[in-house]
Amino acid sequence: MNGFPIKNERLAKIISYLFLPPVVNLISFIAVVFFFESNQDHRVTSLLFTSLFTVVFPVLVFILFLKKGNIADADARNRNERHMPYLVFAAIILTGYLFIPWAQFADETRILFLIYLLNLLFLFFVNLFWKISAHTMGAGGMTGTFIFIFGWWGLMLLPVILVLAWARFELKCHTPWQLFFGAFFGILNTLLFFKYLPLL
Repeated sequence: MNGFPIKNERLAKIISYLFLPPVVNLISFIAVVFFFESNQDHRVTSLLFTSLFTVVFPVLVFILFLKKGNIADADARNRNERHMPYLVFAAIILTGYLFIPWAQFADETRILFLIYLLNLLFLFFVNLFWKISAHTMGAGGMTGTFIFIFGWWGLMLLPVILVLAWARFELKCHTPWQLFFGAFFGILNTLLFFKYLPLL
């Protein structure tokens, strides 16, 4: 019986790493690119650009923060340690938005890139006062993206949110409310941004 908590913790860590926010974001971009980009070459190019600025560079910066001791552990349990990484990630993504030749790509790809930036800024401002889960917000954003593309079939991703919420709770990274509001605002913000950003 003593082995169960250790096994649960190990499983929770695996789930947390499998569904890191940049990873679920990449899944969202793959779905949007393959659904809306009609040109095969543009699919590859847009995925390359978006992956560099929303996955590769942010992950490398996070590792750098860890190595320098700016973040005590990979889960960033201390809310105050999250401020600077969020700002740096936002700066990287904003740079990407200004750098990427969006005229070549579908509007939905550009809008999703902006949504990722806006959701990250939302996380930053909320984090100044209260910690919510970036993991469940990322999964909520992915779910919102799939609802935008496939309609209510996108709700089939809800089990991903639930499993991820269990993992983050098991690792004592968040309270149930922090996990719930992360997922809630991930879905809500993403759907609202997909609806209203094209009007701006």
